[in-house]
Amino acid sequence: MWYEVSRQAVIRNGGKDLFDRYGSLGAALQATYPEHPWQQDLFLCDKTSPRLYWNTTRQRSLADSIGKKLGITEVKSSLSPPTI
Repeated sequence: MWYEVSRQAVIRNGGKDLFDRYGSLGAALQATYPEHPWQQDLFLCDKTSPRLYWNTTRQRSLADSIGKKLGITEVKSSLSPPTI
């Protein structure tokens, strides 16, 4: 399964250019197979580089995934901002 492949294994097998071009295995696979519903937060090798891993898209994807599990359907808050 692609989610469990290490960064070193990809590089050893000729995939260094994938990291150079896309920054992560998850991004490379998403670009190559856009029809597949990749779960970017499951790629183990992408977690080894926090700078590349926690981009805005991945943060939103993770928040959406957690929200879905918790039954949250909207981002907006029902709370009013504090008045001063």
